[in-house]
Amino acid sequence: MNFFLQELKEEFGFYSSKRELLEALMEYGKCLEELSLEFRTDEYKVPGCISGVFITAELKDGKVFYKGFSESFIVKGFVYILFKALSGLTPKDIIDAEQTLKSFSKDTSLSASEITSRANSFGNIYDFMKKKALFIK
Repeated sequence: MNFFLQELKEEFGFYSSKRELLEALMEYGKCLEELSLEFRTDEYKVPGCISGVFITAELKDGKVFYKGFSESFIVKGFVYILFKALSGLTPKDIIDAEQTLKSFSKDTSLSASEITSRANSFGNIYDFMKKKALFIK
């Protein structure tokens, strides 16, 4: 498992309540760099997310780097976690990370931490990032 995700899994294991996990997600969301308004369009919008989530991808030296924004403080935390885990990897490594991310989400009860309307956010964001990696030039 990705070193960052392993550390995060251990950290999340210390939280005894759903509230603590949500607060941690919001704190991680504060680390997300702002995305320029020019990229907050339908072309960059993650489908299936209630709150607006926008993601760009850039290929540098064979590796993918992401930038993004979410209107939701909790979802910003998901975006940050996924960016930290996947930015700087090759498109193949990003695509191959699916099982690792599913395990991480399950082991940390990440999807269970959300309110119902955001139940699929983590997976939807990853799927969008994966598509960006597949078609990046």
